This record gives sequence, structure tokens and C-alpha cells, in this order.
Amino acid sequence: MGCAISYLKTYTKKKYKFTRRDLHIDIPLACSGEYMTTLCRGDYDGSPSRLMYENESIKTVYPGNAIGIKKFKNELAAYKLLKKEDFIQNIYDIDYDDCSFCAYMTHVPKFNVNLINRVNEIKNILENKYGLIALEEYNIYNDISVNGSLFYLNRLGEMPIKHRINGSWIYKPPKKCC
Repeated sequence: MGCAISYLKTYTKKKYKFTRRDLHIDIPLACSGEYMTTLCRGDYDGSPSRLMYENESIKTVYPGNAIGIKKFKNELAAYKLLKKEDFIQNIYDIDYDDCSFCAYMTHVPKFNVNLINRVNEIKNILENKYGLIALEEYNIYNDISVNGSLFYLNRLGEMPIKHRINGSWIYKPPKKCC
């Protein structure tokens, strides 16, 4: 009888709590609740569709064509490479069969000096530490989102970590010495 009660206590749903500097965000473990709305539809060029759920989770689903699968693999490889940085949003509920994952909802930032400084800092980290160079025709401001005062870089599927898809990024992995 004691085992059943302890099992029920450990079975309750928990939310992970991620702390960055002096702020924290509660991220649910999976998309729960009712499906609310479609934020954008996917297309044959590999752009993903984004679905919003009640618990403010955004499910990103890449199309099942060749370009969509390559962008999904790039997204996961870029996340694995950059996940220790504070400008990369945590993802969860990854489904390799459906080419989808979930993330917490963020918002479009207001264009101001703080945004420009933070974007330049992100670009310097990507270029100097990881060898990812954004070309001039690529507008990185379209891929920045904000949650409070935390800035996040989105659309990592465009980065050519595993597959080269378009010419908006150059990837030169840093050489390891010794």
C-alpha cells in the first residue's frame, strides 16, 4: 500500500524550471491542453508550420519532404551545438518521425538600441566561438524573439551544420588544437 501512494506522488506532472542570470521561465514537459491556433503554415520550400497550444507551447512541424527533413536535422544539430548559450531557447518533446519539436512561446521585440547591441553580441559569439557567419543579405533581426529581457535566436534550421540549404550562413567549424 505504501508503494502505491509513493508511486502516485512521483507520478504527478512537474514543470522544469530553467534559470538564466536573475530570471527564470517555467517550461512544460510537453504540449498539453487544447490545440488553439496555427501561427504559420509550412510550405514546400521546407518552412515549418507552427501550432500554438493552451499552455503557451509552440509546436514546430517541418514538412516531410527532402528540404524539410534537412532543415529539421540542421535545427537539431545547431541546437546541440549552441544549447549552452543563453540566447538559444530550450526545446523539448522532440519527435524524429514527425520532424517536430516544442518550445516555449516568445514575442517579437521592439527595435531599439538594446536589441541592436544584443544582436551584435550574438553575432560575435556565433562567429568567433562557433564559426557561424551570417551573410549581409540575411536579416538576423527577423529571427530574434524576446521573453521579458531574454533574447532568443530562432530558425536554427537555416544554419548549415549538417546540410547546406541556402546561402544565408557560412559554417567554418573552429579547429581544435592538440
